[in-house]
Amino acid sequence: MKFESPNAAAGHVLILGFICALVFFVNLGRVPFYDKGEPREALVVRDIVLNGNWIFPMKLGQQIPSKPPLFHWTGAAAALISGRLTEATVRFPSALLASLGVLLIYYFGRKLYDSVTGLLAGLILATTMIYQTSGVEARVDMTLTFWLTLPLVLFYGIYQGFLRNPLWQYGFFLAAGISVLAKGPVSLVLCALIIAVFLVLKKRRDLFWQFAFHPGVVLAIGVPLAWYGSALWIGG
Repeated sequence: MKFESPNAAAGHVLILGFICALVFFVNLGRVPFYDKGEPREALVVRDIVLNGNWIFPMKLGQQIPSKPPLFHWTGAAAALISGRLTEATVRFPSALLASLGVLLIYYFGRKLYDSVTGLLAGLILATTMIYQTSGVEARVDMTLTFWLTLPLVLFYGIYQGFLRNPLWQYGFFLAAGISVLAKGPVSLVLCALIIAVFLVLKKRRDLFWQFAFHPGVVLAIGVPLAWYGSALWIGG
């Protein structure tokens, strides 16, 4: 990576932050829920806020939600901090993680190439229609997107050598474990398949076995199991 002024990077982050504010946050609460998808997730957030059911929230106190509660935890936290349960606070997790995803891609592009490439990558991502739509909806898709992207970026950073501290490897496994709480084990399966195929194609079986038997695997499996086990204990 070429030497670049910290001021340039700060300016790029400000630009991306401004774009994300316009794209994801300005009209976040102006449109009411109008289909069954967003209210379905909002009911789970409502149960956490009103009844304190953080581990095993329900829809209307009766129906088991179809997905783990990472999105709903964030929405409930936003509602409790702001003191209001509205369309904006329920959609807040998607807008927040969409913005963080844009900054993550900027960082990734900057480390692989240069800050201008990272800036363009972030701008393209923020203004891509399907990403923009998911970033303003009260659905779990953006939560899954961010928490699946993060471990893949961490892995590639470790592979390329610009994340050299051994703690980054534990961060990778922790992020992979947290991703399961977004939409279920599909994220862990996808992450593992992508990395396994990549390492096989690169003929790096040494790294394959290094990651497969890394102590951090306990985090990737233990984090989701902690919630699934608690939910099973409480909900039967």
